Amino acid sequence: MRRLIGGFVLAGCVAAPAWAQDRVETPVFRAYVQFDRVGMSASQSFEAVLGKSSFMAVGGGIDVIDVWRRVFARVALSRMGGDGFRAFVANGEVVSLNVPIEVRMTAIEVAGGWRFVLRTLPKYTFYGGAGLLRFGYSEKSEFAAGEDNSGGFLGQVIFGGVEVPVWKRVVAGVEAQYRSVPNAIGDEAVSAAFQETNLGGAVLRVVIGIRK
Repeated sequence: MRRLIGGFVLAGCVAAPAWAQDRVETPVFRAYVQFDRVGMSASQSFEAVLGKSSFMAVGGGIDVIDVWRRVFARVALSRMGGDGFRAFVANGEVVSLNVPIEVRMTAIEVAGGWRFVLRTLPKYTFYGGAGLLRFGYSEKSEFAAGEDNSGGFLGQVIFGGVEVPVWKRVVAGVEAQYRSVPNAIGDEAVSAAFQETNLGGAVLRVVIGIRK
């Protein structure tokens, strides 16, 4: 994933002579919806409790394009979650407690980056960037309320993607992300047994946006 993102940055450096230098830039707002496939770094912990470590997330955001030259800013939000059963680990084996649990996660991104167009591919806009991530996590059980847990954690995100106009002011694109949310879990239960502490992971995102 990180190699893919690095490829966008390298492509921008190699293609520098091909950029349009004379364009007068005015900030443009773009609202978009996003559909994410998120693979969690703490894969064993999520598999033990929810039976999966990959989730579908839905959200949206706003990009401010051409803030300065080809720099853009972003604010985005997405939500995901799943239902499973509380568990513990004994002798390396996961044992279910048969107590239902509901896990919900919210990611808020505040980021910025750089966009570029290759003269050989004028319809496509490539971009890459980085920013801060606030990751909200909560788990609730109807029959074990004393063990409910929730909190917000700070992390980082790096990303790269490509977009193309599809109809009038509508654009579509794909994006790859790598998130890191360290020291968010790992103090108790299955995450402590598996020594998993990071709530980050890899994200593949599909974006549909509307330019102003």
